[in-house]
Order: sequence, then structure tokens, then C-alpha cells
Amino acid sequence: MSEKGIQSLPADVTRQLQVLTRSQWFIMVTVCAILLSYYSVSLMKQKLVCTATDPALCKCLPETLPIQTFSSILILLALTFYVGLSGKTVCQAKQQGNPKQIHTSSLNHTANLLVLIAGMIRFGLLIAQDRAESSLWRRDDPENPAHTKR
Repeated sequence: MSEKGIQSLPADVTRQLQVLTRSQWFIMVTVCAILLSYYSVSLMKQKLVCTATDPALCKCLPETLPIQTFSSILILLALTFYVGLSGKTVCQAKQQGNPKQIHTSSLNHTANLLVLIAGMIRFGLLIAQDRAESSLWRRDDPENPAHTKR
């Protein structure tokens, strides 16, 4: 639809179109995050195989943590948008005074909040896992910055 055609629409329809356009954008952000996660898992598989066959080959593979971190941040960004959107829906339902719509939109908002909280927990676990793994480096590994000769 042309810009002129959109401008001729009623204001509430124009706002709804803007919300749908932003929703599409955040769906694309989510798809990109999923593709990054897929790539990260592929790297993990390659690392597992090379660790079992020729550990020297593993040094050529990129680290997965930055990829996983970026993917998680993208997911959290999209989830935050959807929580905000569902919160606005709850407010609109309360203004309209429709009990059934209030109940439905409140349940949806609660579900969105729980998913966002789960995403935040997963992100925290990802960071904690990296810290734990970096502290487990072998002390006799000469590439370990904490290497101490005994």
C-alpha cells in the first residue's frame, strides 16, 4: 500500500498498521536470533567431533559464547517489545471495561512476562556458565593466562 493510501486511513487503523509493522520487525529479529543459535549449535557439534579426533583443529573454530550472547540479547529485545505490547492491550481492555477481554489480555500479558523472565534466567545462566568454564581452565595449560609453573 502506498504512503498516500496509508495516510487516508483512519488514525486507529494507521496505529494498528504501525504495531503490525513493528511486530514483523521483531519477528525478523527473533528469526535472526534463532539462526544464530542454530549456527552456534553447529559449531558445538564441530568442536565435539574435533575434540574427539584432533583437538588442534578446535583452535580454528570461533568461540560460541559471543554468538550465544548476541542471540540471547536479540531474543530478550523482542520479548521486551511483546511484553510492552501485551501490557498496552491490558490497559486498553481496562479502559473498555470488557471483563472477558481484561481476563484474556491479562493472562496473555502474564504469559509474556513469564517467557521474558525465563529468557533473562537463561541469559544469566549463559553468563554464569562462561565464568565457571573459564575458571576451570587447566592450571598446567600454557595458554591459560592464570598458568602457574610448579
